Parts: sequence; C-alpha cells; structure tokens
Amino acid sequence: HWADPSSVELLRKILSDFRYPAIFLCIYRPTFSLFTSHQATTVKSYYEIRIHDLSPGESQDMVESLLKSKDVPIELKKFIQTKIEGNPFYLEEVINSLLETATLIQQDGKWLLTKPLTEANIPSTVQGVISARLDRLETETKRILQEASVIGRAFLYEVLNRITELKENIDRSLMGLERLDLIRTRSLQPDLEYIFKHALTQEVIYNGLLKKERQNIHEKIGQVMEELFQDRLSEFYDALAYHYKQGFSIFKAIDYLMKAGEKSKVKHSTEETHHYFKEAFEILSNYPNRSKKEDALLIDILINWGVVFSIRGDYKGLNELFSAHEEMVKHLGDEERQGMFYVWLGVSLNRRTRFKESYPYLLKALEIGENNKNPQIIGYACGSLGITCSELGLLDEAINHAERATEISQIYEADSDLFRFISIGRGLAHGYKSELGKAMQVGKALVDHGQRWSVARNISMGYTICGLSHYYSGDGASAIDYFQKAIQVSLEPVFTSTAKCFLGI
Repeated sequence: HWADPSSVELLRKILSDFRYPAIFLCIYRPTFSLFTSHQATTVKSYYEIRIHDLSPGESQDMVESLLKSKDVPIELKKFIQTKIEGNPFYLEEVINSLLETATLIQQDGKWLLTKPLTEANIPSTVQGVISARLDRLETETKRILQEASVIGRAFLYEVLNRITELKENIDRSLMGLERLDLIRTRSLQPDLEYIFKHALTQEVIYNGLLKKERQNIHEKIGQVMEELFQDRLSEFYDALAYHYKQGFSIFKAIDYLMKAGEKSKVKHSTEETHHYFKEAFEILSNYPNRSKKEDALLIDILINWGVVFSIRGDYKGLNELFSAHEEMVKHLGDEERQGMFYVWLGVSLNRRTRFKESYPYLLKALEIGENNKNPQIIGYACGSLGITCSELGLLDEAINHAERATEISQIYEADSDLFRFISIGRGLAHGYKSELGKAMQVGKALVDHGQRWSVARNISMGYTICGLSHYYSGDGASAIDYFQKAIQVSLEPVFTSTAKCFLGI
C-alpha cells in the first residue's frame, strides 16, 4: 500500500487525532520515496535512515570479523569487491559456503583458498547460496530443518520432536545446525525454542518443499499442537488456524479462526478480530459445492462477525454483507439462525438511519425468538427495537421493548455485547420520553458492567449515555465531563467518535 501516495495521506488523516504515541517503521527500496515533498512537510515527526550497501572497506572489515583474522587471501578480497556488491547477508552466506566446502581453510594460522574461486560455483543470489548450503547437509539434518521451516521461523523443540520421524537424529542435527549458524536457541524456558537466524533462510527452505509435502507437515503440526497444548490451547488459536489452513483440515482452520477472533475481541483488538472473521468467511465462501451444513456455518460466521462491524462503525459493510446472504438464510430453514441474522440486518439498517426498513426485520427476529423461546434473540431484538422505535416516535413501544430486554440482560450478564445493545436501546427510549433519571441509571449500570467485566467499550458507551442524560436536562458542564470520560476510556474509534460528536454539540 505504501506505493500509493493516497494511502499515506489517508493514514495521516486517520492518525491525526490519535491519542497515543505511535511509531511506524516503514522499510522500502531506494527506488521508492515514502512521502512526496508535500506530504513530508505535513508529517509532524519524520526521520529517514538510508541504509546503503557496504563500501569495499566495510566489506573487507566484515570478512575479517567473520574470519577473526586480518589475513584474508588476495583473490577473496578481489572477489568480494567485484562480485558481492556490498550485500552483508550475501557476503556472510558466501563465506559460510566457502568454509563448508573447504574452499577456504585455515592452515598454520593463515586462511588459504584450496582452489580458484572461479571453480567454486558460488551462486549469484543469496537464495542460491542458501539452497547450495542446504544441499550439502546430511539427508536427515536437511529433513529436520525442512520440518522446522514449516513450523515457522521460530519453532518449539517439542513440536518438532513429535512431528519428525527422525527422533534419534534430532538433537545431533540441531546442534550441527547451530554450529553452521543456520539456527539459534531462542529460549530455554518455559519451552525450548529455536529460531532461524534469518527469515530468508526459513523462507527458502520452506519454498523448497513440494506443496503436498508442506500440507502433510502442516496437518501433522496442527494435530501435535492440539495434543501438546490441550490445557492452554487458547494461546495457539491463530497458529492452529494457520497450520490447518495450510494443511487439509479447512473446517478446523475456520473453527480456530473464529476462536481467535473472539479472543481478540475480548482484548479490544478490533482490527485483528475483523481480520480473523474475514479470513474464516473468505475460506468458506470460496469453498466449492458447499452443503447445507456448510451454508449454516457460513451464516454462523456472519452472525458472530456482525458485532465486529458494529464496533468498527462499518454499518455500510454490515448491511451489504447481510443483504447479500438473506436468501441463503431463508433457504436453510433454521429459524434460530434466521432470527439472529435478522437482528444484525435490522441493526445495519437502523445504524444507517433507515429505521422504517429496520423495524420489520427486528419484529420478525423478535417473533422468531418468542416462537423458539430463545431469550438471546429476544434480548438482541428488543434492545435494537428500543433504538428503532425511539427514532420512529413509537416511544411507548420502545419503553416496552427496553423493559423486556432488561429482564433478559440479567440472564446473559456475561454477554457484554448484548448488555450494551440493550442499554443503548433503553437509554435512548428513556431519554426521548424525558425520563432522564432512568436514562442516567441505565448509563451508570452500563459503566458498572463494563468495569466489572473489564469491557472498555461498555464503560465508554455508559459514560456517553450519562452525558446525554445531563445534556437533555440542561446540565452542560456535567455532560461535557461525562463525554470527556467516555473519550478517555475508549479503545475503539466508533465509541470515541460517538462521544466526540455529542461533545461537539
């Protein structure tokens, strides 16, 4: 995206009101300019460090450092000056390659070349040098290194030990790979973990495997991780999703992506949450010849993803996505899924101020919830109807829905999203009826809930409802105080923007 100047400008605008210090480290080739001259003048703090190729003298110093000697053969010096062209990684790999092939040896304290470098068959790229080094490894050691590359740049010893069929070779091979400076020990506690010295090394090794071979190893890694970390599986949801996606178990990948998304939502990592659900949705929506069961899973993803769109404030995207799948959910014939689907379709419309269109969907959702005795559907539908009915001027109906939702919120107190939806509907309904004391109680209850369950979005929205109650009662100073509190605790743009909008008023 950095190649597009408009992306830089968009990011600058987004961050112009960001409340916390931020550093962006952007790595790019010299042929590209990060900012135009105009953009550079509008960025508050902008530093550029140009990393040039090593000079001939610096390349010479690096070789002496690698060989721990100033006595470097003349032919090697000339080769470095004319062929290496100042690339330090390539230079290091060439020296390692010369040492491993005994083309460069130390004798009587001096470094000697055993044959002309023109006969050494040194590849012209760093990828080529790495591949050549790998080809010289023993078969067992190379295989273990390939398996490690599939785990990732960093890999746990125990995972590698369980997936490899060469268990008797693993310790010797890893020690040898450390001596060759291809891998390093990353940590000893709580688990022994290694890391490839360079990401490019891991990439070259991984890409050298046949696709089917990689898939088999990925699948085995996922199974081993499930077994090995069954007591703390939540730490590895994203890794498990990745390995099963690259393997054969697509539906396991989707399951772990959804779990990773829910985990990120609790941490208020909204964009990360959105990414996980989006990936799960795209995998399944592109799955050929889906069955009815798989269509039902796709609807489940949408229902769980709906709140993420709401938190991100992307109501247009929410509406478009749900409208596109309305026929699918009808054909499923699953009323409870249809009920929650209609809730989010109704939410997408009322958030876009299309209240007349929202109303029938939410009533249908409520009817389905009642017919199926499903309090969760009833709660979400009533909470959203509180908003829609208030905006349509149906204030008595709005209060009835809000009061009914309040009873349900006590059943699902741990569902922070449901509690927030219900509170917004109740707060708005009481506010529109000038029952400002009741609206204030709703706001304080939402703040208390957010504090008790550590949900910043509920605390922020609770303060906003309290601020509105004071605003409508004519107490501008208290309203400002609450809106500022809402902004201060908010971790997500939609809640910050909501409070700022009212603060501006």
